[in-house]
Amino acid sequence: MSTPLYRDPNASVEERVEDLLALMTLDEKLAQLSCLWSTAFVSTGSFDPNTVIEKMPHGIGQVTRIGASTGLHP
Repeated sequence: MSTPLYRDPNASVEERVEDLLALMTLDEKLAQLSCLWSTAFVSTGSFDPNTVIEKMPHGIGQVTRIGASTGLHP
């Protein structure tokens, strides 16, 4: 199995971007436009990976306010 072009550091940025966009589904591209507060992933005072999978099955563009809104330590 060959490595996708977008992961090849020797390829140009343009080639890598074109390859990655060609491989992404429409749902994955749309997910890049979304942003969720980090509190959406906290359950009973701790980070909940199952909630992440449920809330962003196609990826996400940005998670914001990680330290300020949850009070969780890094």
